[in-house]
Amino acid sequence: MIQGLGEGIYPSFCRDGWGLEAGWDHWSGDYLYATSVAGDDLLRQLFAVIEAGLASHLPVDRPG
Repeated sequence: MIQGLGEGIYPSFCRDGWGLEAGWDHWSGDYLYATSVAGDDLLRQLFAVIEAGLASHLPVDRPG
């Protein structure tokens, strides 16, 4: 990781036509940024999996 004041750069990921940039800054925290349409599709799929996993752990509002 290359680190500066308030930001950092992690290694990039590239494979089979998709690309992702990884980094960190003091506003966003850790992030992945798609550099291709295929990378954007991959991040959308990853978000859907994470969102589904989180939804199963959220408390359910039950009328008292």
